[in-house]
Amino acid sequence: LMWGVAPNTIESLKQAAPLPWRGQRDRVYMAQEAVDDELLAKWASEHSTVNPEQFQEQQATRQKHNVSYSYTGKVQSHGVLLVLDEKRDYEIVGCSKNTREFLDMEEDAVMGGNFLSIFEGTSLSKVENLLRDNAESSCFVIVTVKGRSLSLNLSRMGDRLFCEMTPCSLKDEGQFMSHSKTRSSTSRLQLCGSCDTLLQIMVQEIGSIFHFDHVVILRFDPADNHGEIVAEKANSHVPRSILGLHFPATDIPVRTQESYYLGGTRYVCDVEHPGVDVLMKEGEPDPDLSRVNLRGIHPCHREYVQNFGVRATIASHITLDARLWGLVVCHHYQGPVKIDPHQVMACDFVVKAFSIRLAAVLQDLEFARNDYSVILQREIYEQISKTNDVRLGLTTGPSDMRRIVPECDGAAVIWNTQPGIATVGDTPSKAAIGMLREWACADDNSKFVSSSSDNPAFASDALINRTLAIHSMPDAMKNDEGEDEPWKGGVL
Repeated sequence: LMWGVAPNTIESLKQAAPLPWRGQRDRVYMAQEAVDDELLAKWASEHSTVNPEQFQEQQATRQKHNVSYSYTGKVQSHGVLLVLDEKRDYEIVGCSKNTREFLDMEEDAVMGGNFLSIFEGTSLSKVENLLRDNAESSCFVIVTVKGRSLSLNLSRMGDRLFCEMTPCSLKDEGQFMSHSKTRSSTSRLQLCGSCDTLLQIMVQEIGSIFHFDHVVILRFDPADNHGEIVAEKANSHVPRSILGLHFPATDIPVRTQESYYLGGTRYVCDVEHPGVDVLMKEGEPDPDLSRVNLRGIHPCHREYVQNFGVRATIASHITLDARLWGLVVCHHYQGPVKIDPHQVMACDFVVKAFSIRLAAVLQDLEFARNDYSVILQREIYEQISKTNDVRLGLTTGPSDMRRIVPECDGAAVIWNTQPGIATVGDTPSKAAIGMLREWACADDNSKFVSSSSDNPAFASDALINRTLAIHSMPDAMKNDEGEDEPWKGGVL
């Protein structure tokens, strides 16, 4: 038994046996999704502005197409959306209700027409090349339509192509291909070998790209999927710091997390704008907008960020080991913000570079932890050999068993014969240790077990949230590499 375990130590123990703990992530997602659906339905029933019939229809559409909670049937007002059918030679089967503003064409004139007929000259060649490349992910080019310079983004969802166009200036074309900003950012990231410093550099670099009031990094806990703010950059317009705060898993539903993982940088230029309706050709089903960057903000999310006083947001996903590790989130409090496409591309590039560097740094830490474990194991084995007594070898000498767990203040070895308990450091009474032993050994098959504080063994406040029980010391000291059997233990 060991006392004085810091919360981050428990997480490091879980990471030491990666396969069993990562295997639980699917179960965590499934359990959270049921809670997400229940909370969303409750929220809709409590808001008079939400049409119950429309909400139920949207829920049915979401479940049918397995799409995110972001389905609203609207897009943001700073751009125009066209829905194309590839099988019908890029016929326009849907569009947002603002084509006149961006294309100088009424919705009726756009609907049913050929997508390529909108463009001429160099712009037509760019779009044809983009379609010919058959890109599976989002692609950007700059085109000119009726004298307007627009950034054109194509993304695919099933048999449909979604064309998003937002205003930009011609001078942005050079910035599209220029990596002058991203070069300096990636150089700083590559030179960093500390995880904490790496996180802080990241928020500084993203802040320099967008110049938003508030930039944070949110990390998802692998155990229960809740979020923690692990890095922050804020200016004087931010009401208060949220560094170190934890958010429940339901704040970002599972489907929304999946949209972040599959999509690129998601930005909302004006949180308060109600959005622009998307019209579909008669007989065409409603589109799945979950991969469309222009998609409207969900009313529930709008209320959530407005409670913070936020007017514009940006979020970009951080992936690690083929899973969503966290998000880089930017908040702006002073008003709506227009974002240039080259800024989005720079952000995507820097976040990907950060993800790669973060994986390398964490891997280095894992190697260092394994090396330390091997050295410690050797030292303790030598002590046991010198004393010819396992109990003395674990509780005496410079390398006693407390070094196995970081920030451990006390430890105890328990055996069946009298006196039965050997301690080192700051420990509870032997009676309390005996009760903890009964609890820790109650289920020999579990790897990590827990119990609420109403257990008599935890009557002392000093024990609550500060005790780690390891069933088998050889298992605790074992190098995980190449071993099928994970660590055994219990956590309070």
